[in-house]
Amino acid sequence: MESPTKLIPDNECVLTPEKKSGHQIDLLNDSDEEQKEGGIMENREADQNSQSFDNSNNLNHVSKDPQTDDKSLEQDSVQELTSTEKFFHEKWNTWMFKYKYVFFGITLVWLAFAIWRVSLFKSAKDPIQRLNEGHELYKLTQTSRNDFNSALNTGDIEVYLLWGIEDLDRSGIGRWEVENLGKLIYDSSFNLAPVANQQRILDICNNLKTRSLVANQVVTCWVQDFVDAQNGGSPVAEANFYTELETYLTTTTGQNQYNDNMIGYVNGELLFIKIVALTTEARFQGYSFLYPVYEEWEELKNEYNSASPVGVNNALQTAGYDWAWLVTEREMNRGAIQGIIISLAFALFVLIMSTYNVVIAVYAVMCIALIVLSVVAVMEMCGWGMGVIEAIAMVMIIGFSVDYVVHLANHYVECTYNDRYRRMQDALTGIGVSVVSGAISTIASGIFLFLAVIIFFLKFAVLVLATIIFSLYCSLVLFTCLNHAIGPQNNFGDIGYYIITPLKNKFKSACKKSRNEKED
Repeated sequence: MESPTKLIPDNECVLTPEKKSGHQIDLLNDSDEEQKEGGIMENREADQNSQSFDNSNNLNHVSKDPQTDDKSLEQDSVQELTSTEKFFHEKWNTWMFKYKYVFFGITLVWLAFAIWRVSLFKSAKDPIQRLNEGHELYKLTQTSRNDFNSALNTGDIEVYLLWGIEDLDRSGIGRWEVENLGKLIYDSSFNLAPVANQQRILDICNNLKTRSLVANQVVTCWVQDFVDAQNGGSPVAEANFYTELETYLTTTTGQNQYNDNMIGYVNGELLFIKIVALTTEARFQGYSFLYPVYEEWEELKNEYNSASPVGVNNALQTAGYDWAWLVTEREMNRGAIQGIIISLAFALFVLIMSTYNVVIAVYAVMCIALIVLSVVAVMEMCGWGMGVIEAIAMVMIIGFSVDYVVHLANHYVECTYNDRYRRMQDALTGIGVSVVSGAISTIASGIFLFLAVIIFFLKFAVLVLATIIFSLYCSLVLFTCLNHAIGPQNNFGDIGYYIITPLKNKFKSACKKSRNEKED
């Protein structure tokens, strides 16, 4: 097969004044504006263009006789390269040019596979695992939760049914003022004194023990303890309710329940009550798994309220931190997706501004998007779900993904050649070694994370390794092949050449015309 270099016309490597990029034209015009005086502007422009033409020829090692000087100068430049730079300059660049369509096919197959795996990626179902399965503390926690049934088992969620609380007033309190929770708004209609209301709470406690939502019939119902102690298990007469309640609060059981905020007796008035049910669900499970459980408790609460008499028909249900964490995890998952979309859009904008080339910027962002998609596919293949750790890591992936391809993109547009083959060759020669060196150092540092016992660091090690591997492929292979096949040549895609410079010239012409009119 004929060398790719020989397929390119010799005049493609010559950077004539007409083929300069938008950046170079801007600099040239600015220089001309500062130097022009009187009627010598045209002569200065001619001298400037002639000098630029000579400098371009020297920079590209191109002479009027490409069969002699250009070939010898280029050979001398290659001899000065290190062995690694020479590898990228000659072998790697040639391989990518020769087999670019093969790599396109491989990439398309992987893209289809990655999209399929990502479509299977769901929220985590299992509780957040902090330690690896071989750690003794993890074994102890699992044994305690699975082999010992206890009301004191803090591994499962406790749901509180509350009466007497209407809302929480946080008006005038900032979102981040966590020390000030706000002021409770009590339900003025709450009244436990009537016999029917006491009996309704007892019925709810008994009914909870029969529900599949409750683990091992574990329900802490202080009303049952109250009527057992004060009236042999039957509701207390309404006229004697507060007298009997004050007597009950002097007992050890009553005092403990008061201290646990189950009995909100303040200044001779019962403001709120609480009963506790132990659920069958472990804490910190995934949002998609726990949210239906939350909805079931909401439906059960509404069912109780609809069948309760006035005074105990405005119950609330909460699991405290667990339900709050459920909402937090949902927002973190949404934020991860939004963060990726925003980061890709911002990366595109930054690349356009830094390279001044829309085509190169789009190619780079396509590669970055493929890296992110591939890493998420790896997460799914590892059996992970979309949890807090994964949400945090997904946002961090963008930072690792951008680095390598962006360096190649900038080097490509800054190259002084006009043809895509030599531009890509120059970019690989100049930045290929740095890309590989950076990848090796990152992988070497990430390997030590595999020795950690904390799951977050183990997962992060996998993500770092996967991100670097896909970043190398997408930068040194995919991005290179894209530019060899359809990379911009000359000034194609250069917003400086097609947009900024013409506008700048029109503005300068308008200013010059206005100044001349004033002088006339």
